[in-house]
Amino acid sequence: MTKRAAGQPAKSGPEEAQNNLKQGRSSPTLHPAKSGPEEAQNNLKQGRSSPTLHPAKSDPEEAQNNLKQGRPSPTLQPAKSGPEEARNYLKQGRSSPTLQPAKSGPEEAQSNEQVGRSGPVPYHVPMESPTLHRPTHAKAPRLAWWLATGFGSGYLRPAPGTWGSLAGLLAWLLLAHSLRRVHASAAPWLMLAAPLLLTLIAVWVSDLVVKETGLKDPSCIVIDEWAGMWFALTPMLFTVAPQPLTLWILRLLVPFLLFRLFDIWKPGPVDAAQSLPGGWGVVLDDVLAGLLAGLFTLPLDRWLGAQALAHPSLWRS
Repeated sequence: MTKRAAGQPAKSGPEEAQNNLKQGRSSPTLHPAKSGPEEAQNNLKQGRSSPTLHPAKSDPEEAQNNLKQGRPSPTLQPAKSGPEEARNYLKQGRSSPTLQPAKSGPEEAQSNEQVGRSGPVPYHVPMESPTLHRPTHAKAPRLAWWLATGFGSGYLRPAPGTWGSLAGLLAWLLLAHSLRRVHASAAPWLMLAAPLLLTLIAVWVSDLVVKETGLKDPSCIVIDEWAGMWFALTPMLFTVAPQPLTLWILRLLVPFLLFRLFDIWKPGPVDAAQSLPGGWGVVLDDVLAGLLAGLFTLPLDRWLGAQALAHPSLWRS
């Protein structure tokens, strides 16, 4: 080995190795190239700084350098799916640069649209129907509709309640005339029981129609007016003496007008009865209005009867 002159500057490893090769000598400092990690470990054991180790670079930057130099990237692994990648990052104690907090479906879709990405995980978002469907109820029988609407009188306009009350008045007169012809002695008792029986029937059919329509008190239901009207006409049963036609018309007009007054006005308990559920709330307020009208009809009807007896010439037909 040739001695280096004193004062000559030390040469770096690669330059010295080239000189040794020119002179046919083996380089004491040049060794077979080792891979980065293996060389780094040997240098650490010998207490030397690693000439090939550089400051750690991020994975994408290191991968680009390796590709330029034609070396395989020791740290770059095949791309993995989101959940698998997240688990690897958690095991290594690193935060996932690509994993974001989970978002709800619509929010994630908006984010993807903003950055121009398509949703990575297709899923089905259940959508509510934009139309609300009313709960279906069993249809009321055809007979229930006929009775509840007063045999169609509830469809008359305007003021279906007034038309229904007038139809109830005519039905009461027809029933009273028929019962007197068939069984005259029992007719008054049957006429007294008729409003009670009609009230029970009205509650039943009104409840069926209310459940089908979903309305609190449909305007087409007028059987409640029939029941109230029959209670208002009951005081007339106590006057059976033959009377002129004009007096009969006036006697019928008084309970009719009084019933319509209380049914529209709905004082106190009449109005409170409407809050009852189902058919009771439809019928009971008209029944109470009919009872109030009957209380006023009774003295007025007696007074009219007394006037007919005292002044018969005023009521000649």
